[in-house]
This record gives sequence, C-alpha cells and structure tokens, in this order.
Amino acid sequence: MGTKGRMSGRFAWVRVRPGFGWKRGACAGSDPVWLLVEERADGVKHAFSNLPTGTSRLRAVRLWKNRWPVEQGYQQMKEDLGLDHVEGRSWRGFHHRAAMVMLAYGFLLLERERVRVERERAADGPSPRKRGSPSHR
Repeated sequence: MGTKGRMSGRFAWVRVRPGFGWKRGACAGSDPVWLLVEERADGVKHAFSNLPTGTSRLRAVRLWKNRWPVEQGYQQMKEDLGLDHVEGRSWRGFHHRAAMVMLAYGFLLLERERVRVERERAADGPSPRKRGSPSHR
C-alpha cells in the first residue's frame, strides 16, 4: 500500500548472465544473476540482483520499492539538514558531519512520531478515568 492507496506496476524478473567486460572475456563463466525491469510512464528502470535463485518476483519488487523511504530520508538530510553542504577537507571531518546529520535526522523522526501520537490522542478525546484511580495532586 502506498500513500495514495494500492500500488501496481509492470515488472519483469529474469535470470541473465552478466556481459560486463565481454570484449576482454572477463564475463566468461560468470554465474547468472537476476534482472528486475520496471516499466514506468517516464521510461524503463532496471537493476541487477544477487538474490537466491528461488526468489519470487513479488518479493523482488517489494525489496525494490522498499528503497523509496531510504531515498526520501537521504533527500531530507541533504535539503533540510545540510548533508550536501560539507566542505571538509578530511575523511574524519566528512564522517563527523555525516554522523551529526544522521543524529539530527533521527531526532526529527522521533519528534515527528511524538507529535503524531499526541495529535491522535487529542483527536480521541480525554481518556476516561478508571474508577478508584488517584486524582492529580
């Protein structure tokens, strides 16, 4: 289920032998891999996978579509939290910046969830008090 209801799409899920480096013979004897192809209104997207041989197309599509929340989070970290504004000159500085951005993102997710829960509780109205429960002091 997506945010706009049930999702559907056209997918192909086939075993193929990779042809990377075929001019040099580098692909000779390579094991087959999965190829997932998605037909979209704006074209065709594809991905190779090393999932086990018996993996169903439905499972592959679900895994493929599970990347969407990750991409949304990454986009938010770049736009709202400045992940893409790193001008550091060191590996350590970059990792420090990335760690701080991820901590801030985690905090924002927790706050968003807290606000959502509070709104749901407020919409439900005050919870009835149990008989015999102590009053506020």
